[in-house]
Amino acid sequence: MLRVGIIGMANLSSLNSLDEQLNSLGIRVLDVGDVIPARAAELKAAGAELIVVVSHMGMDDDKEMARQFGDIDIILGGHHHVALDPPLVVVNEATGKEIPVVHSGAFAKFVGRLDVVVQDGEVLSHDYRLFAVDNTVPKDPVVEEILEEYRLRLQTDYALEQAIAYAEVQLNRYGSGGGDSALGNFTAEAMRSFPGVETEIALTNTLGIRADIPAGNITIDTLFNAMPFDNTITTMFLSGREVQELLDYVAFRSSERGCSSQAQVAGIEFVMDCGIRAARDIRINGAPLDPSGTYELATNNYIAHGGSGFEVLERNTTQVDTGISIRDVVQAAMIRYGTLPQVDIGVCVEDGRINTVF
Repeated sequence: MLRVGIIGMANLSSLNSLDEQLNSLGIRVLDVGDVIPARAAELKAAGAELIVVVSHMGMDDDKEMARQFGDIDIILGGHHHVALDPPLVVVNEATGKEIPVVHSGAFAKFVGRLDVVVQDGEVLSHDYRLFAVDNTVPKDPVVEEILEEYRLRLQTDYALEQAIAYAEVQLNRYGSGGGDSALGNFTAEAMRSFPGVETEIALTNTLGIRADIPAGNITIDTLFNAMPFDNTITTMFLSGREVQELLDYVAFRSSERGCSSQAQVAGIEFVMDCGIRAARDIRINGAPLDPSGTYELATNNYIAHGGSGFEVLERNTTQVDTGISIRDVVQAAMIRYGTLPQVDIGVCVEDGRINTVF
């Protein structure tokens, strides 16, 4: 019998807002370097022959863990919705050990199976297969019976098949050039212009939009797939220098992710220079950024509390959580326009407001 030790790792940028906040579970966020060596040692002392990390930290962090920590034997990863076949094999810098890094995608589209040959606590070889979960997979009657109750409740509570608008083309959450996107621009504009919000600028995290909206009828179900989180709009006042710091952080974070913008904006135009990891040529509603000026921002409550590392927002003392759902705001805007995009008036289109430079 092979004894396997398992260490679970969550995405730190998603958890960092808990670090300084009261929480009923008493959760304390620890750095990777404080967790992996200590927990691996505990597991091995308890008899574990193989250390498997189950990670929701993303591809880059998984590769770094495999390179850095020699106790790890296998990483089963996620977070970036990537399906790898074959998996990556990362060589640990200290031991020279080859560590399989496996990602099986998202939304239950695939099931991944990893077979390993282990001798004396070492993975000698591995074989991996991705199995598509599609119409060829027979439905399990027991699971179907369990799910039916939830399907009926969702239909009753949310009318998921109700069409709220029509997309003439697919509305993408990522920009074609790594900058602003059609769906991101639409979301940010809807946030800042909603009655009761009406701020000069808006910024929301790109990963808060979890899926593209396909061409055709936009239903409640489609919208929930794109925006599954119950984030609300938070407003605050930023100085011009804080706006610069905010956009510099966007550039820095984006540069680590292939220079694909990790934020979507409204009322802002800038060059996201991934070469120097900073923002430049910033304009606010057509005028150059005034470092001594004051600007009212609409953002989402997740990054307002420091989620994804947005410390410049977390420390702001003028925050007001409006309680207004971002998903509801986007839904209202879709109903108002009816058909998207509306190219003639620049609604729900890429317009180069985030210009990426590598």
